[in-house]
Amino acid sequence: MPKDQKQKVFDAGSGTGNLSILLKNMGHEVIGMDYSSAGIELHKSKDKEANVIQGDLTAKLPFDNNYFDAIVSNNVIYTLPIEKWDGVFSEFNRVLKPGGIIVISNINKNFKPLNILLTHMKISVSKNGLMKTIIDFFIFLPAIIKMLYYNRLIKKENISGGYNFVEKGTQVSFLKNFGFSLIESDVPVYSGQAFLDVAKKI
Repeated sequence: MPKDQKQKVFDAGSGTGNLSILLKNMGHEVIGMDYSSAGIELHKSKDKEANVIQGDLTAKLPFDNNYFDAIVSNNVIYTLPIEKWDGVFSEFNRVLKPGGIIVISNINKNFKPLNILLTHMKISVSKNGLMKTIIDFFIFLPAIIKMLYYNRLIKKENISGGYNFVEKGTQVSFLKNFGFSLIESDVPVYSGQAFLDVAKKI
């Protein structure tokens, strides 16, 4: 999204608000929506003026046709029942303006939580040196353990059928089927553990 042009952005599955706040700080008008009241509460604790509502992405969205200039959704769709995805992408198309951009990423089927930590540490060593990286590792060890624990639970939930991690081409297929033209497809993100796709409403 252009930094010098204010956009009306829908953060679909805004969670604790990190992406919404980033986009808002770039000058965009952001409306977030999440199913979790706890996530919304955390979002509002970070940004008291956040425009965020509680809602279900698998239901009809509470917005008019062609309402948004852009839609973002980060690591959300894979948590929804796959039989509901048609309705989700159809609603994304309905509320997005013609020519509007959608940016979507989700965890892939080869997801390895440890790779995220290792990639972060490699970057830290090259940027801050080995000693600071080791010190930071021990300072943030409780948070690291929590991150690995929750990511392990996510992976376990996927194996049991609770989640639907994406394969290469999964998001591309849904976007094409629901009236979007691909700009970028299956870009590895999140230390290579997720695929990101960028598309435009035709």
